[in-house]
Amino acid sequence: MTAGERESPGPLPRPGVGSPVTQYTQINNIDTPGPHNRRRPFGLLHESDLGWLYRRFEPPEGFPQAQHKLEKCRLVLISGPAGAGMRTAAKMLLRTYADSSHLFRVLPTEVEEDAFDPDSVADGDLLLLDLSSVESEHYAKLKEKALYLRAHTKARSTRLVIIVDRAVEEQFEFDESRQFLVPLGRPDPAVVLRRHLAADGLSGDLDPAEYQAFCASLVSSSMNNLARLAERARSSARGGQRLLDLLREAQQAVADRTEEARKLLDGKKDGVVRALALALAMLEGEHRRVVFAAAAKLLTQVEHPESEVPLLERISLSSYLGEVTAVPADEHGGIRFREAGYGAAVAAYFWREYPRLHNVLHDWSASLVGMEELSRSSRLRLADRMAIQLLDADLQDDLAQLVRNWPPARDWPDQVQTVLSRGLAHSRHGRFFRQQFYTWARARDLPGQFAAVLADLCAAEMAAEYPEEALTRLNHLVKRNRDRVDSYALERLLQLVASDLRLYRRLAWRLRQHPPRPDRGRSETELALRVLSPKLVLSTDVRGRRFGSDPTVRRCIEAVWRALMTNLPAPQWQEHLRTWLSECAGADAPDAALLVREVLAGAGGDPRTLATVYVTARDWARSGDRVSRARFALLVIQLINEAQGVVDSDTTTLREKKGRS
Repeated sequence: MTAGERESPGPLPRPGVGSPVTQYTQINNIDTPGPHNRRRPFGLLHESDLGWLYRRFEPPEGFPQAQHKLEKCRLVLISGPAGAGMRTAAKMLLRTYADSSHLFRVLPTEVEEDAFDPDSVADGDLLLLDLSSVESEHYAKLKEKALYLRAHTKARSTRLVIIVDRAVEEQFEFDESRQFLVPLGRPDPAVVLRRHLAADGLSGDLDPAEYQAFCASLVSSSMNNLARLAERARSSARGGQRLLDLLREAQQAVADRTEEARKLLDGKKDGVVRALALALAMLEGEHRRVVFAAAAKLLTQVEHPESEVPLLERISLSSYLGEVTAVPADEHGGIRFREAGYGAAVAAYFWREYPRLHNVLHDWSASLVGMEELSRSSRLRLADRMAIQLLDADLQDDLAQLVRNWPPARDWPDQVQTVLSRGLAHSRHGRFFRQQFYTWARARDLPGQFAAVLADLCAAEMAAEYPEEALTRLNHLVKRNRDRVDSYALERLLQLVASDLRLYRRLAWRLRQHPPRPDRGRSETELALRVLSPKLVLSTDVRGRRFGSDPTVRRCIEAVWRALMTNLPAPQWQEHLRTWLSECAGADAPDAALLVREVLAGAGGDPRTLATVYVTARDWARSGDRVSRARFALLVIQLINEAQGVVDSDTTTLREKKGRS
């Protein structure tokens, strides 16, 4: 595996918690099963990932015009129908310019973010801003910031693609940005589906007339649904089966059965039957005994009256199952709905049609994950279904409230992680959950386990598409307590930035803009010192770029040490300096000189501060390994003299050269 192909690290093991569960990560609005660490952060998007997209991409109408606009103006605004794959189209527009010196960067959709500062943009950045799901009150401000950024970085060979909402655009005054707008159409679903099938290895013969007739029902399907259809066909493929028959079966499995479920349940007036239908929707595939127990729980919680019919005169359990079209799922007593996809429609019926039951359904759903009869995998499936059902019913607020108060269980973190992973990946509500993560990350009373789950998801999932937003949330998680850092979140943050100079520079830039101050608590100081530790500053990212060679990083080191030396009492910053000296001691002379010069620059030439550094280095050298420490202390003292003009700079250069040999 080459350096450029390394994947981002997966979740760290949390104390007392099982290994991370298999999740669904979203690739350009396409859900694919895989572990959290399947994909690199978007800032590290590799050609192989773009190639994966390209093999499934069908250029929509207007795409060539958008390419021309981006080439000519270095800016294009694109819009298109919902579900037409605008984000994938934006990536394909930028793919043309992607190489080792032209790298992707997704701009955050947060008004208060400082990511739009021109100083934060590197030469050749390929910028993407998705405004398609931004609230109207923030829309104009974000667009204005992006256009300002483009105007001040045009000379740096940057290119910017903005996905706009045409309906929102019409609400604003006609301005000069309209000259860059290129409307895109919906790609031909028949061609898109064939591309997915071919990319997945399903290239059987298709009768053109039959295939076109089949695709006539897909004319309004989203690109996401077409991808799901192809994935379903691939996963259920059997030898010797006609491809068209396979597609028809897959279509039946993913079909929207909302109306069928509505007709069935509207015709069932018996509360027991309705409770059984919802219990089966939540626990499809589980043993009938578990499903009936869940239905009984629901009847109790809604205070459904007991039947006055004598027990021996009541209808049998099998008859009840027939009422809800339940059939055996396996030979061990598991049951399911007769038609695939029916469970989701039944659950949606209750969440959408009975808003007054929401509180009861919250409590009931939460109680199910604690059922002793369920295995760990069953509980995780249940958590995943609950997330899907509430998200599809546009009850994202309810889901956020539910997951924040999730009942304790042996595998509680994995259940919460499953639910929040679904929320982040959702095409409509992903932005809501990213904002919710921001709110939670700033809460000082956030429980440690919940914070650990957020840290994992920020580093391993949110960073895949929104690395700077993930960076912001991890930063807040680390220092949400003034007097101590969250060590787990800090490790996740350091892992994330260590993989990419772009993200490390971004974090360093923020530290430079907001250096630690005593009134902000000790956590900010510890965070800054860990981020700027010699080991990290002297490391390289997966592309071989040296962090300490970057001017922004070096200026950050100077700014942070200046803040420490200015704002902290001398004994405190001296203690930090002694620790820093110990971490530097093993560095080669040229590297050590680079680090020391930036720290000394933080003294601002003040003789008293430099004298304190001198004494600290001298006393430090007298403890521990005196030989190695004495050599390093000598370098520090020599550079102090140089900073004061006592020694000619050529002498230092000579010593550095000697260290290189």
